[in-house]
Amino acid sequence: MSPLSTQTRLTFPLIHLNGNSRESLRDGYINARRDLQKAINSFYAIDFHARNYYPLPPGSWERASAERDEVRTWLHQANTYLEQHVEHLNNFPGGI
Repeated sequence: MSPLSTQTRLTFPLIHLNGNSRESLRDGYINARRDLQKAINSFYAIDFHARNYYPLPPGSWERASAERDEVRTWLHQANTYLEQHVEHLNNFPGGI
């Protein structure tokens, strides 16, 4: 189980004089999210089909489908994590 699946609230960075600037952090999360979106699009573009699994033992396609669903969930959790950080940094009222 991933930490994000059991946690209801994320721990966001605090902008302060000894830390990174809001812009630097926000840009990092924006870039990571953009790159993750590319990875998600590439993942969905994979020709995932039962015909590639039928020579394997019974249940292989079902296991592969379940594994793929789990990876899809992880990717979307990561996207949400990044999105929420960007939103937090966009709404942060300055630094301390």
